Amino acid sequence: MTRSLVAAIAAVTVLAPAWASAGGMSSFRFEDPYVVVGQTVTGRATFYTETRGTGRIENGPWLAYLIPEGGWIEPPEIPAAAVPLGPIAVEDRGDGRATASITFTVPDVTLGPYHLGLCNVPCTESFVGDLGGGWLSIARTDEGAALLQGLDRAEQDLRRVRYRLARRIRTAERPLENLTDRVDAMEGSIELRLAQMENRLQASLAEDRESSQTPWVMPLFGAVVVLAVLLLLRRGRRPSPDPVPQEPPVVEWEIPEKVSART
Repeated sequence: MTRSLVAAIAAVTVLAPAWASAGGMSSFRFEDPYVVVGQTVTGRATFYTETRGTGRIENGPWLAYLIPEGGWIEPPEIPAAAVPLGPIAVEDRGDGRATASITFTVPDVTLGPYHLGLCNVPCTESFVGDLGGGWLSIARTDEGAALLQGLDRAEQDLRRVRYRLARRIRTAERPLENLTDRVDAMEGSIELRLAQMENRLQASLAEDRESSQTPWVMPLFGAVVVLAVLLLLRRGRRPSPDPVPQEPPVVEWEIPEKVSART
């Protein structure tokens, strides 16, 4: 993590002019941000003076401090571990920009990354314009400084590889995400169609149940009516039966007794 931070600090130092032109924070630039104890170094910066919420040049004098990694000046407090480096020379160019420079001898401190902070006297502002300080990495020897630089470059290369790999992974995941979205959409469409088919089937079954309970009434009624009509028609067409001949009635004559005796 420390090496990564140093690499980021070094990158920020190199990119400070671009940041300034884009309206970001300006910082001191050093000929070589990897220095050794006892070395005399000079940092220079060009910054914008018309920045809201920051100190103005006339609020100085401005002093520089060497602060261990992770430390910052929060006015009016200056970290106890901060090492004073001396005054910062500031020159207003009159076009909304100014230049600042600081020359100092690297103090005998623990090796590692450091923040170059600044504050006015008394400490009420930790920025002048958009200038917020700078960064250095301190070693005991030239070999140590070269080693730190090599490690930081390796960390930068590793970070670039990770970044490119992450981009490739994201690029590769996009088609998969699109395919997943399409599959989800297809599943939703199929589920909708199945639901519609199920609703239609349920409606059809309900109609079948209703029709299976009462359909015989009307056909039966119609059949009865037709049968009745046929019977009436048949009766109307049938001929009348012949009359049955009747035998004449038997007449019984009663003979008087006198007649029968005479005879």
